[in-house]
This record gives sequence, C-alpha cells and structure tokens, in this order.
Amino acid sequence: MQEKYVWDTSLKIRLGGETLFHLFYWMYFSFIAIMQLDLYLAIYVFEYVPTQTIWSRLTLSSQEILGWMLGINGCMFVLFVLPTAIWLKKWTDRNVFIFSCLLAGIGIFVVGFTTSFWMLLIWTVVCTLGEIIRAPVLYNFVSEYAPVNARGQYMAASNMQFTIGRFLAPMTVTLSAWLSPIFIFGGILLCAFISMLLNMMLYKQKTSTI
Repeated sequence: MQEKYVWDTSLKIRLGGETLFHLFYWMYFSFIAIMQLDLYLAIYVFEYVPTQTIWSRLTLSSQEILGWMLGINGCMFVLFVLPTAIWLKKWTDRNVFIFSCLLAGIGIFVVGFTTSFWMLLIWTVVCTLGEIIRAPVLYNFVSEYAPVNARGQYMAASNMQFTIGRFLAPMTVTLSAWLSPIFIFGGILLCAFISMLLNMMLYKQKTSTI
C-alpha cells in the first residue's frame, strides 16, 4: 500500500512538471501575437498607413488612425468580456484557446495586407476578440491542471507568461529595421499557430493521462 502511494506521488510530480513545461511555452507564444497591437502594429500604422479622408469633412492621420484602433481595443475589453464569457460558456477550454489563437494570429496577419482605415478597424476587432475570449478561462484552465496542494504555485508560475511575453514581443520592433512588414506579420502568425499546436498537444496529453 505504501509503495502504491509513493508511485502515485511521483507520477503527479512528473506530470505536473510536464504540464508546467507546456503551459509556459504555449502561453508565451500566444502573448507574442496578442501584444503586438501597441508594439509593431503602431510602427506599421505610422510608417505605412497614409492620411485618409473617412467622410467628406473628416480626415485622419496615421497617428489618429492608430488612436481609433487602440480606442476600439480598450472599449471592447470594457464592454465585451462578460458577454463573450457567457457566449462561450458551453465551449471547452481547449476550443476557446484554439479559437483565441486563430483570431489573434489571423487578425494581426491580415492587417499587413491593408492600409484602409475601415479594414484596419475590422481586423483590430477580430484580434481584440481573440484576446478577450481567453481572459475568462485562463485561470480556470491552470487551476484544473494544478494539484490541490500546489495550486498557488501553479497560478504564480502561469503568471510568468506575461513576463516572458513582454520580454519577447518587442523583438518584432527590432526586427522591423531589417525585415519587411510581411515577414514580421508572418512571424507573428507563426507564433499564434505554434501556440495553437502546443495547446492541442497539452490537451491530448491530459486526455491520455486520465
């Protein structure tokens, strides 16, 4: 009986370590994509989006267009976090995270193919939606994986995603000095897809160990 208890404890420790490993990697990859709205996207809008006449008497510079994009991003967070959480209540965490990666990655990537004010706003909404829908389930996801006696440690460890994401995300700004926008946006999309694939692997591992 004692031998079985030792084996179970060792298994939990091993599986917990593997889970944390995957958590770190898929989470910070997704944040590289999500954090670009006020990083490389700002550079892109300033350098490549021209002044535009929206209505007959309303003309917006690139700085003002960026302001609209960031304003919509902030307003959506205030107004739609709760409605989207209710809307996705019946979705599994796995599907929510995959959908989030798709929306954020594709939303940012397509921005690189347009300079139109209206299209920029539409794809900002898509990207922001991808950022919003992951927020309500993030900590629930970590708590489900964490052992009961180590839940606080796992929560603290999962918060490292923000630190790692903030450290790596500005690399797009540095790389923009040598690479064209299509390569930068392509790299951001790749990060979103890597995050999505690692998330699928994580849930597959979870299913196989139940």
